[in-house]
Amino acid sequence: PVAISGGTKESYTIGLILPFMTSPADTVGLSPRERRLQTVAFQMFRGAMIAADTLEAQGLHADVYSYDLADSKSAAANLGKLEEMKDMDVLIGPAFRDPLAEVARWAVATGAHVVCPVPQVNKVLLNALNMSKAYPSELTMWEGLGRFISKRHRSDNVILCTTNELEDLKRIQAFRGAYFRERGDSVSEFEIKNRSIAGIAKLLKPAGTNVVVVPTADRLLLTTMFKELSSNNTVVY
Repeated sequence: PVAISGGTKESYTIGLILPFMTSPADTVGLSPRERRLQTVAFQMFRGAMIAADTLEAQGLHADVYSYDLADSKSAAANLGKLEEMKDMDVLIGPAFRDPLAEVARWAVATGAHVVCPVPQVNKVLLNALNMSKAYPSELTMWEGLGRFISKRHRSDNVILCTTNELEDLKRIQAFRGAYFRERGDSVSEFEIKNRSIAGIAKLLKPAGTNVVVVPTADRLLLTTMFKELSSNNTVVY
């Protein structure tokens, strides 16, 4: 038996709802995007099977079903009419927003918990008390990085690079806040101007480890900044 919130069960029923696109109509003329989705679906399926084998060795007894569902709300509704859905404990997927919301809607009646395994806006969780996101948002990851660096590099020289770009500011604030909450102290900051970190050398210490954090998706900046970070004792996140 495996302990769960509210008790234990001898075995569980798990459903994987992914865009395998295995019907004849799908496989004849898949677009490049659809083929990429299909590849990802099979990779996730294989990963789930590996996880199931590992958990079985630890005492989990589960029957795993797989369902082929792409971006179709009506197909998601029909899925809920299948007899075995009444016994589902966990449903992983679908990968698309509207079908995901539809599955979460009818899963309330069956008592199944729905797991969103792909990037989706947090809005999908509204009014869906039976749903979890297994894929963290970008801001959640930057908060996690703030906590990680505050612990891993506690005795190092940590420098947070800042910009005035709106999207960067969200990442910067997430990192800065998490770092401060963990350390109880602010992080040294360097303001990037004109896509250049020229001048950061004055903040780098010759001894010990320098940790430079650059919360940006600006590819041009990322490709040029390493010219200014040639020090052998510098780590870049």
